[in-house]
Amino acid sequence: MSAAPSVSTPVLIAGAGPAGLTLALTLMKNGIPVRIIDKSQEHHVGQRACGTMPRTHEVWNLLGVLPDIKAAATTPKPMRVYKLPEGREAVKEISLKGETDPTPAIPYWHMLIIGQEHTEAILRSHLAKLGCHVELGAELISFEQHPDHVIAQVRKVQDSSIETVTCHWLVGTDGARGVVRKLLGLTFLGETYEDHQMLLADLHLTGVDREHWHRWYNVSDKFLLIRPTEYNDDSFSLVGPADGLDIAKITEDPEELAAYIRANTGRDDIEVGKIKWISQYRPNVRMVNKFGEGRVFVAGDAAHVHSPAGGQGMNSSIQDSFNLGWKLALVEKGLALPALLSSYTDERLPVIAKMLNISTNLFDKVVAADESAWDRGGQLLQLGIHYRWSPVVLDERAEPGDSPASANPYGVAGDAIRAGDRAPDAPGLLKVKGPDALDTTTSLFRIFGPSYHTALIFGFPGQVPQAVLAALKRCPAEVLRTALITPKDGAAPLTADVELVVSDQDGHAYTGYGVGSDNMAAVIVRPDGVIGGYLQSAEGIGRYFERVFGTSV
Repeated sequence: MSAAPSVSTPVLIAGAGPAGLTLALTLMKNGIPVRIIDKSQEHHVGQRACGTMPRTHEVWNLLGVLPDIKAAATTPKPMRVYKLPEGREAVKEISLKGETDPTPAIPYWHMLIIGQEHTEAILRSHLAKLGCHVELGAELISFEQHPDHVIAQVRKVQDSSIETVTCHWLVGTDGARGVVRKLLGLTFLGETYEDHQMLLADLHLTGVDREHWHRWYNVSDKFLLIRPTEYNDDSFSLVGPADGLDIAKITEDPEELAAYIRANTGRDDIEVGKIKWISQYRPNVRMVNKFGEGRVFVAGDAAHVHSPAGGQGMNSSIQDSFNLGWKLALVEKGLALPALLSSYTDERLPVIAKMLNISTNLFDKVVAADESAWDRGGQLLQLGIHYRWSPVVLDERAEPGDSPASANPYGVAGDAIRAGDRAPDAPGLLKVKGPDALDTTTSLFRIFGPSYHTALIFGFPGQVPQAVLAALKRCPAEVLRTALITPKDGAAPLTADVELVVSDQDGHAYTGYGVGSDNMAAVIVRPDGVIGGYLQSAEGIGRYFERVFGTSV
């Protein structure tokens, strides 16, 4: 019997955009070394995808990057719509409404604007702190799958030399034109909007203020949007029609772009400076039939492309990677069976199908000048996205006849919280027992983490059966944290057999998770901030862990 080949890296990630960087950071936070490559010889530039939604902010919180994102980002500005052909008179002002009401359960309640290049730079800086760096000019050209490893061929762009990389897992985050999806043989069905080519540009200009987004439109052929970037200078991002344009000519001569702006705005007082980045874009609406095969997976634009309307694409890509990352880490550590990885497709495929439907409908509204297309609230915030149908979640309260598979993947309005839903935050928790690093008054979002499940035990110490605590202890200690949450007036002894005891001073935890003050419940929150199990018995805890860890527990 031949010896197993020497593994160069446990996980090889091809593509260093938001999806690849998020996956790399998630794995590194889980103690899994990664190698991340990108065929470009320079880091990506351009605002590109710029709107980050509250659900993504929760991912950034878990990964520890949210403070840097918030410090760099700005909020959406009111949009002024100008009358053509003169282009100077603002006929209306539209609010993007990219927010919801802040509640104890939702600490991040509005969207932020930060260019993709800026987001990527922040993620790279956090990876660097963990000793991981993006390898530029390295292109994945082929791979072969084996029962226990993958052999990949990587071409160095600078000298065309070929390196053979052996890994346990390969993930393609290499975009819509990437090689991983094609070599896996995944379908990518959908359509291309040939009649709606768009010009995207980042540039320096003067003549419009930075307190608004600016839009010019008429129903025949003119549309232009200019918005300020998050940088504290005279840089703006531009989106407009690109049909019949010579992009190379515009790139070489800023005056060509100035003429384009004059033609679409009627304004001669907007002066164009340096062009930072320019591209032509045709909206595509496509998705894969599954997110992986064997030891190879895809995420982000390699798995789905969409219209830019609604700001869903990059956020969905980030959540793809976060969903895959913790599962891949458990399997690589030998703590879960590879069968867990099939739930990546089970969970993300319905969400992405719904996302494509939403963004396509919004794009049609943009084209038709329907002002409701600019509302970025409601389901676009992605706070309702859930996995209730997933084979690896369990809710013991489910009634016979419940059909979670038929639920809207973007949320069920007014419904009670269930396994598969986003785990809400709860501030005002008074620490009775726990690590010194945790503040005396804390919140659930400070307790959750990307490398472990969190078991929230609601009840008084005397209410919690010993069998429940024993069932929790059968889970590997390195991937489970247990917290006892008592009502405000419920005394909890320091000897309680859990790592953390908190008192729910304001009742937000009990209310947010739908637990009566006299009831006992065990709610297990996954590393990605999703409720994996809503359980009421030791048997239920065992069944949940069996779904996630298989025979490893």
